[in-house]
Amino acid sequence: MDKDKQIQKVSKLSLEKLSEDSKLVKRGLRDLSIWPKIEELFAKLKLAYEAGKIEECVKIAEEILQTDSNHFFTLCYYGRSLYLLRSYEKAMKILDQCLEEEKEYHFLWSFRGDVLYKLGQYEEAAISYDEALKCELYRVWHIANEDTTKSSGDDRNAATPEQLNILDNYLYYIEEDKTSDEIGYFRKAEFYLSTRAGIYNAYKENDVGIKRAVEALKKVVELNPKNWYALNQLTGALEFLAKKIVGDNNSGALAYIEDALKYAPNNTNLISIKAILLDALGDKEKAIKLIRIAKEKDPDNEDLDNVYQKINSLS
Repeated sequence: MDKDKQIQKVSKLSLEKLSEDSKLVKRGLRDLSIWPKIEELFAKLKLAYEAGKIEECVKIAEEILQTDSNHFFTLCYYGRSLYLLRSYEKAMKILDQCLEEEKEYHFLWSFRGDVLYKLGQYEEAAISYDEALKCELYRVWHIANEDTTKSSGDDRNAATPEQLNILDNYLYYIEEDKTSDEIGYFRKAEFYLSTRAGIYNAYKENDVGIKRAVEALKKVVELNPKNWYALNQLTGALEFLAKKIVGDNNSGALAYIEDALKYAPNNTNLISIKAILLDALGDKEKAIKLIRIAKEKDPDNEDLDNVYQKINSLS
């Protein structure tokens, strides 16, 4: 499936959910009743979006906004349509305008994250995705647990359409066996790396969550080597996994560090840890050679001096 169509499929569910949300029904009726013509145009806007006629969506949205420049639902469709047309900076302004009105809708934060990602502002995108998790993850997790605890089988058929919409919106990014796009892999990684509450502890047992994040980040870096933020997260996560088993499983820890060095071969901290592990595993000659390389790269690093002295039995 085309990448933009995958994203559009998910955003369609989100936009429909927004316009049907009980918290906004009164507002929607109020907006539409003031200008009967808007109701007709807005119906055309939704149909055009569902049909994938994005340029037509933009034209209809702009016509509505000439009458009511703050029509919230139109602005949501308008912002997402601009995103799909790769007009990212303009889409950002529209989505920020939407968020000024409604700050608690996870998909608006998610849409904003997508725009920031396309603009190459990866750290800011991660922050927006985390805001989306804060707004919606409790609800999603509750529904998911209900589905999996009713019986030993698959209870998705017992879920309401609304529940499935919410779940599908998230599962698009975190399912194990679904082919994803660059943003999808990035969002999956951010989901597992998030520190939001403790409601997905099952994914943290035996570090399953961070291992899934590592695999997703590898995909991101493969698809976009310029994503420095994902690269830093990847090497940091591999270092974290290594340090957790140092002393108990030095060979396993070394494997994690060597994996990290594939992505950051000049990282003196990783080189230093590898030298320590090699020394612990009895390969002192290689350990000495590595720590010398690290010192040459970063001669003013006192931590490297300490490691050097320890490996060389000078302390």
